[in-house]
Amino acid sequence: APRYALIAMDGSWATDFLFSRVMATELGCVCVYDGAKNLATCFAADGSAVFDTSSWSRLGELAPGSIETLGSSGSAMMSINYANGQKGFMDKNGTVLNRAGDLPSFFDDARGFSEGLAAVCNYGQWGYLALDGSFAVERQYSYAGDFMNGIAVVKKDGVYQAINPSGETVKQFAAGDEVVNEGGYLKVTTAAQAEKYYLSPSMNEANIYDKELHMASYGYW
Repeated sequence: APRYALIAMDGSWATDFLFSRVMATELGCVCVYDGAKNLATCFAADGSAVFDTSSWSRLGELAPGSIETLGSSGSAMMSINYANGQKGFMDKNGTVLNRAGDLPSFFDDARGFSEGLAAVCNYGQWGYLALDGSFAVERQYSYAGDFMNGIAVVKKDGVYQAINPSGETVKQFAAGDEVVNEGGYLKVTTAAQAEKYYLSPSMNEANIYDKELHMASYGYW
């Protein structure tokens, strides 16, 4: 099997060829060398170790391969999967979010943090968790997507809505509309299969006549 090493920005060798997989995160480079045992080390740009999962006291609670979610969660808070199928979040020191508090530390389902908030679900109800573990938006939706450009798409009582990070509805769509957050704009397909586009975060409708369209967060063309 191929082995990987790390090279520092100045071209010097930071490590030997020790690792079976390397993933980039906000913390540095995560080097997964035993996915089944969730063993990984994260190195900073200068080659110094930021953390080592072998020192985590909760490591035995995680499902095999859980550590491979390190590269998919933002804001320096990592997604984790428990052996029992539940999900949660952990920081680089191996501390589980909310484990010592009164708020939930595990969820039936959860997305990684995006723009400082993570969509989490318990008992079929989705809400948004802040980085301090508190609920920025209480669980009340049947669906909750990631925040992109200050807007998230949620579904409540069978109807899609666009909300801001405070949980305020900035746009409610008609029953039967299908809504996708593309980042910079929302694509809405009506029950009659007509397509509409709304720029985020303003939610101003874009007048579009050409199907070949490329959108950007500061406008469209």
